[in-house]
Parts: sequence; structure tokens; C-alpha cells
Amino acid sequence: VRRGSFTYLDDIQKHVWTTFNSFQWDLNYSNPAVFNAITDEMLFLANIGCEGLRLDALAFIWKEKWTQCESLPKAHALIQCFNTCLQIAAPAVLFKSEAIVHPD
Repeated sequence: VRRGSFTYLDDIQKHVWTTFNSFQWDLNYSNPAVFNAITDEMLFLANIGCEGLRLDALAFIWKEKWTQCESLPKAHALIQCFNTCLQIAAPAVLFKSEAIVHPD
């Protein structure tokens, strides 16, 4: 059972941020390599015929210390960046966002 927003992993002896479940690691989008990797995955899926991508828990996608990490301005900017990339490379692909229940 996860308590708090971090899960300790014995095999790597590190904590990872896990907002919802211990098996769902939160990604660090402030790292450009992470943004590029996820954008590449979206473009790969579009290239093989995917017409829609479901984006989960968007309100919690961006992390900043000393905040609730919910609906931060950079979260909105990040989704706009993903949308812009897809509109240029694969304009027919749509995003479907999830209505989220707060992870209390």
C-alpha cells in the first residue's frame, strides 16, 4: 500500500514519485529527454494508425516543490506543447483527457 507521494524501490535504493499507485511512476517533464521520449511515442502511435490518445490525470502531470502539483500553469503549457507537436506531424490525431478524481 502506498502512503504519500513516493514509493521506495529496494532494487535501485531510490524513491520514485508515485501520485496514484506504486506501480505508476510519475515522469519528470522538466527533463527535455522525457518530453522528447513521450512525444516520440505519441508520434510512433500516430504513425501506425492511432487516431486518438487518452491522456490520464492531466491536472497532476507537472510537479513542483511546495505546491499541490495540481493544475499548475506548466501542466497546461506541457499539454499545449504535445498538442502543437501532434497538430504539425499528425493533425488527425485527437487527445481525450480523463476526468480525474483526487487521489486522497
